[in-house]
Amino acid sequence: MRTLGRWATSRLRPPGRPSPGLSSLAQPDRVCCSTASRRASASSSTAAGRLQAGMAARARPHSAARSNPLGTATFNYHAYDTAWVPDTVAGRTIEEVGTRFDGDLLGDDPRLGYRRFADRAVAAARELDDPARTVHLTYGDFPAGEYLMHITVFRTFRASDLGRWLGLPTELPPDLVRGLWDWLEPRAEELRGAGVFGPAVPCPEDAPLQDRLLALSGRDPRALAG
Repeated sequence: MRTLGRWATSRLRPPGRPSPGLSSLAQPDRVCCSTASRRASASSSTAAGRLQAGMAARARPHSAARSNPLGTATFNYHAYDTAWVPDTVAGRTIEEVGTRFDGDLLGDDPRLGYRRFADRAVAAARELDDPARTVHLTYGDFPAGEYLMHITVFRTFRASDLGRWLGLPTELPPDLVRGLWDWLEPRAEELRGAGVFGPAVPCPEDAPLQDRLLALSGRDPRALAG
């Protein structure tokens, strides 16, 4: 399914261009979660979804277009990915969904438009009753709980990026940071080898956990400080 042709890379990719190497991760046993962590992924995903929606809601009207060369297209890009979440967790395929989410999804009020899709995505994550359900992504089939962790990674790092571009505070919720660190730290090099992350940025071991998380993903926490 198109929504997960993209992951949390260290740089923005234009819409429609998936991250390289993701097909190498298209085996559920390659990067697997325990039952407990799959269930916890729904909580993390809702936190990340709210975080990204909050960044959009706190932006001044058209401020993204003025301060970011990607402008409103960036939020439409994320609205597109977010719009797919309910259908994806339900196990639907791209053929079943069709072109429903093509075109401008934000309308005259981008903040309200984005919030509408974010709320639906958060509700779908909360209501997921079978984390082991197979979902269909552009780079293979995965358990639904694993999919939620994928999009949690994507949304958390992208929310941090958007906050920086919009001049907003970039501090992430501590529980979300801890959950992502625990999930990503043992998988970071595998994901880096698949092209999900850029090279790790050196960071002191006694640095705040958010700084270490950003550095693990190839982001310089000093450059991202809000």
